[in-house]
Amino acid sequence: TKLWCIKEICLIIPILNTLQKRIVALSEKHIESIMPGYTHLQKAQPITFAHWCLAYNEMLLRDKLRIDDTLKRTSINPLGSGSISGTAYNIDREQLAKWLSFNTATSNSLDSISDRDYLIELIATATISIIHLSRLSEDLIFYNTEEANLVELTDKITSGSSL
Repeated sequence: TKLWCIKEICLIIPILNTLQKRIVALSEKHIESIMPGYTHLQKAQPITFAHWCLAYNEMLLRDKLRIDDTLKRTSINPLGSGSISGTAYNIDREQLAKWLSFNTATSNSLDSISDRDYLIELIATATISIIHLSRLSEDLIFYNTEEANLVELTDKITSGSSL
């Protein structure tokens, strides 16, 4: 399970990096593009589109920091812990960890066999990222409406149906 989580985390990190780069590039094109800032769907203070973009860059930065921390805590090898108190085989757990691309081996076999923290942490971290992406999507959907009319989304990613 830990190896699967590590693999998935390693897929998430470049996606977050790419999204951040694209958001920063978009913001650089719109440093002087003024738009209304919204609060509770009401126009508020004027902001730049770049400022709006960089708010999401900040969220993604926090997401990346969380996922990096999750990777560190997940990348601890439990193998050799046995069913509760280790193994009778003469193995080098640190070497085994290196062979399997873990950062290190766990320290306590009793904790190792029951630890599921990394799963909860990965789910929580992914959920926070999904909430940020949902917020980004909702903003873009609103900004694309006839009322706001701030962006135009390509037909490749929109449809006229709620399906």
